[in-house]
Amino acid sequence: MNELITNSESVAWPAHLRLRFTREGARTILRERRHQGPLRVLKALYPEGEGIAHAVIVHPPAGIAGGDALTIKCSVEANAHAVITTPGAQKWYRARAHVPAERHAQAVTTIDVATGACLEWLPQEAMIYDGCIARQCTLFNLAPGAKMLAWEALQWGRTARGEQFSEGEFGQSFEIRVGGELVWQEKMRVAGGASLLVSPAGFGGHAVNGNLWVAGASDSAACLAQLRELCANAGVDTCGATSPCAGLIVVKIVVPEIELLRTFFVQCRNIVRPFLCEAPAVSLRLWAT
Repeated sequence: MNELITNSESVAWPAHLRLRFTREGARTILRERRHQGPLRVLKALYPEGEGIAHAVIVHPPAGIAGGDALTIKCSVEANAHAVITTPGAQKWYRARAHVPAERHAQAVTTIDVATGACLEWLPQEAMIYDGCIARQCTLFNLAPGAKMLAWEALQWGRTARGEQFSEGEFGQSFEIRVGGELVWQEKMRVAGGASLLVSPAGFGGHAVNGNLWVAGASDSAACLAQLRELCANAGVDTCGATSPCAGLIVVKIVVPEIELLRTFFVQCRNIVRPFLCEAPAVSLRLWAT
């Protein structure tokens, strides 16, 4: 199904995407695919067989400006397996001066994962331009017995140009619920030039930070042990893995360059994948283009 979602919100360029993956026999199907505005998935791909559907979320403008609002709602139904990624960095553009709060750029993602289903949420990084005023919210609703690997990454400023995040404000929040119970929540609001960006207790002057979550691993203790070993050998001091509650693993890392983080995330996925679906990780070809 590919329909238009109607919306009456008074924002500059709203974009909505709704996806639903189902399992039919041995095949995972992208059963529902509705969109409004410049946000869509063209089709499901099957680089590793019919049981795992890969979807690439495309946002043709490539950047989010003041007044833009992106909304993604996705459900992965029982026994389906979806791998969702993006073709490039998500760019959060500099805001115009004196932008009212209701015109701040925003992106809200809500993903439901059913019992026996597996989600791999693997977007490329969000690049925070100097002067950006925006917020990003992500909520994962997992049923008991659901499995998930998810990551998010931020790059503060266009580092290739020597840009830093010296003004503006970026807010980010994550929630993970299992069976309706909140098991993980974190919120961050960073003002341009904030001490958090340079403090040893924060990002230590590094331009890139990332979070990774694993839920429902078949052997959570063994998975955590391997991720901790990877962190210990990552070559950076600001990297660690923990399990704040049964069945959930959280990994955090801060690095000076985005390529280091991409490599680290891929290594994490190589470790985690067999614990989620008893299959090795297949490289995301879009990341290599």
